[in-house]
Amino acid sequence: MLAETLAYFEGLRDAGQIESFETVVLGYNMSDLACFFPLRSNPERLARLSMSAESTHRMNRCQAVTERLGIVPADFDAAVMPGEIESYEVARDLY
Repeated sequence: MLAETLAYFEGLRDAGQIESFETVVLGYNMSDLACFFPLRSNPERLARLSMSAESTHRMNRCQAVTERLGIVPADFDAAVMPGEIESYEVARDLY
């Protein structure tokens, strides 16, 4: 399943549907998260991609062999809005 998923992401990248992706495997931690795949692209494009029939089919296949699976939006580096940075700074100052 992992090789199939990586091939799918490579195909999306090669077709210009996403800019890039990474494979992140986590060491032992107290959560259920073992790995994740951040996909980088235009937010609207990622939203359309996540709702596509192909994506839904692949998610269903992955859910059959994993305990927990989900799609979570995230901002990286320059994509973080100044207001979000300020809210993190305020929260940090409270602790």
